[in-house]
Amino acid sequence: MKAFFSFFSISVFFLFGCEDKSEPEKVSPIVYSKEIQPIFNKSCALSGCHLHSDNLFKIAHGDTTLKLGSYSDLQIGTSDGGGVVVPFQPIFSSLFQHINTSATNGPVAGPSMPLNRDPLPEKEINLIKKWIEEGAKNDAGTPMYSNPALGSFLITNQGEDFLTQIDIGRKTISRIIPLFSPSWPVPQSAPEAPHYVAITPDYKTAFTTLYTAGDVAKVNLVSRKVEKKLHVGGTPAHVELFDNGKKALVSNFSGLNRLHIIDVETMTLIRDVTNLASSPHGLFIMADGKTAFTAGNVSDLLYKVNLETGSSQSFTLSGSTPPIGEVKPKLGPYQIRKSGDLLYISCKFSGEVRIWNIQSEQLIDSIKVGKNPLLMDINSLTNEIWVANQGDKTISIINLSTRSVSLLQGLPDQPHGIRFTPDGLYAGLTCENTTGTIDQHHPTTRGGNPGVFVLINAVNKTILATRNVGSFAAGIDYIP
Repeated sequence: MKAFFSFFSISVFFLFGCEDKSEPEKVSPIVYSKEIQPIFNKSCALSGCHLHSDNLFKIAHGDTTLKLGSYSDLQIGTSDGGGVVVPFQPIFSSLFQHINTSATNGPVAGPSMPLNRDPLPEKEINLIKKWIEEGAKNDAGTPMYSNPALGSFLITNQGEDFLTQIDIGRKTISRIIPLFSPSWPVPQSAPEAPHYVAITPDYKTAFTTLYTAGDVAKVNLVSRKVEKKLHVGGTPAHVELFDNGKKALVSNFSGLNRLHIIDVETMTLIRDVTNLASSPHGLFIMADGKTAFTAGNVSDLLYKVNLETGSSQSFTLSGSTPPIGEVKPKLGPYQIRKSGDLLYISCKFSGEVRIWNIQSEQLIDSIKVGKNPLLMDINSLTNEIWVANQGDKTISIINLSTRSVSLLQGLPDQPHGIRFTPDGLYAGLTCENTTGTIDQHHPTTRGGNPGVFVLINAVNKTILATRNVGSFAAGIDYIP
């Protein structure tokens, strides 16, 4: 998918009446079957093009499975890439990119469609664009990819400043939420870098850390708009919600060496937890909302934090770590997850998961995993913890009962984030892919590689789909 963005608002006004009053014209919604499908019928849904799913006489266009004979065909998209329309976002929609002929109107992708024929008239191109802007609705007026049956994954695209929503059942991008003021061409300033994301219990609001901007953003998932940002400085990393989603705890992965406790209803700072050593990153909050754990990525120390007072205790994660922490880290703790009385801590530099007992406040085990382990998630259905290994294109799967390890291999470059659906049947994986192959067919807004999302059957450990998304796919959460 070519990740460019634009915003066009079409308002038509007519001046009429003897009193010189100006009123907006009532514009009827576009009816797909009467206005859009006829364009496809005469120019695209033809034998040998996009009418049948067979490859006979079809274009050498990568994935040749796209059919445009009906609205349901269009929804399916292609077998390799998923949907070709992102509702409300024509500039992110490969369908529009391939019919567009004007760089001032949006991105122009090759090959130009219809292939080896005259382009569509400008009026038809703009009509398709407007239809997508309005939500790519069917004849009943329902936007495309509404109400996913199996829920969605919401991921951060750290290289392009937007959130991408993936429909699990349809295996396609269903929505894109820009975190900037839309314009075309996209400004080439450095991205604010959405790094991690957490969603409220009512699933109406998401909070994402903007790693380079030093902000925490509150995003309305219904309107798909940024409601407010809070500047905390430094490089905010992880965010976890507590107190029934009324508060957030944010780690600051910088020399500020602190956590931020935020009232997310008003987006105001309640308290900073200070005097932490060297770049706190991963977080875990206990169920009572009074105690949290974080770890210093540079110090190799684990911290137990009282969220009511801001006081903290530190513990070493290695017998050789001095009480004040390492100067040159050997472990590099990254994320923290909990099962029972045990904390599981991924260690990026040493390639292991360390296990710490909350009750005894002791390190009890260490499990070797892949290279550069980052985010983790626990699947209660299979009693496993999955670890995304950024450095070797694998997921380490740890059986929590036996602590044995198996590998899921052959993944895209730089696995980063992982999340299970609540029933444990599916896993979503984000892959940064900054060092992998470049899809020149659909380049990203700021150049470089698209990120990759992978949908996995969490029970039999098989890959169900891979989808290109915006650059540097990182954080991930679930929406029912």
